[in-house]
Amino acid sequence: MTDDLQQVFQDPQKPNRGVSKASLVIWSIVAIICGIFIWARFTEQGQQTFASVADKGVRGWLQSGDTAAEQVIATELEKAGVIVTKDQGRITSLNFAACSKPDDAILAKLSQLDDLSSLNMANVAVTDAQLAHLQNLKNLKSLSLNASKITDAGLNRLTELSTVQSLQIGYNDVTDAGLDAVVKITSLHVLDLSYTKITDQGLKRLNALSNLNWLLIRGDSVTDAGVSSLSSIAALKHLTLSKDMKVSSSAVEQLKKALPQLTVDSFDPDSAEESKAEINQ
Repeated sequence: MTDDLQQVFQDPQKPNRGVSKASLVIWSIVAIICGIFIWARFTEQGQQTFASVADKGVRGWLQSGDTAAEQVIATELEKAGVIVTKDQGRITSLNFAACSKPDDAILAKLSQLDDLSSLNMANVAVTDAQLAHLQNLKNLKSLSLNASKITDAGLNRLTELSTVQSLQIGYNDVTDAGLDAVVKITSLHVLDLSYTKITDQGLKRLNALSNLNWLLIRGDSVTDAGVSSLSSIAALKHLTLSKDMKVSSSAVEQLKKALPQLTVDSFDPDSAEESKAEINQ
């Protein structure tokens, strides 16, 4: 016989031990892989587990790339004077306090920040047109534009911010017409209209904000009629007025009777700058 035939018909009690050990390892690995494949392919639990692991792996890989990209953006923003706050490598908060006049190149980067939840642009000279850079911030919760020189035209660019809960637009040339855009942001819980040009007629439109629980309307353009109209906002719990308002104590008391949960604060107009700084913190 040839050596090949001898190997095939060899005595089973005397196997070729070198070959059998290697074969055993290889076939064991193949069997394990096949078992995993069958489990992942033909059982519900296996399919779910495989999908979850694959999803996490892909997501982790994508997020690692996103984090690196955001680090580049963070560096550029910080060079422009923006205060950047991050959580696990993702940018979550921006404060433009030291960037008083950002250009379009800087603001254009905001649309890439999917996790941005807080944006403070108070006392920043931003134009109405530049607010278009904020339209894609789908997770934004807090936006401060106090004293940013915006007008009603700028507010029309914010109507897509459906997740914003706190909006501060005080100390701007905002009128009753601008509230048509504001009331479209129905997620609002806090709204600052301090020292704007909002009148009694404008306040009547706020009844569309069913989630609103804190309203600031300091200034002298609102009277008893405007305050009384707030009774239609059932969720309102906190109202901040100023002592220079043309509002009587009787009108305030009537409002508190209509809204038993309501607390009303008032500020001295002489300390308006202090109040402004407080709400921007």
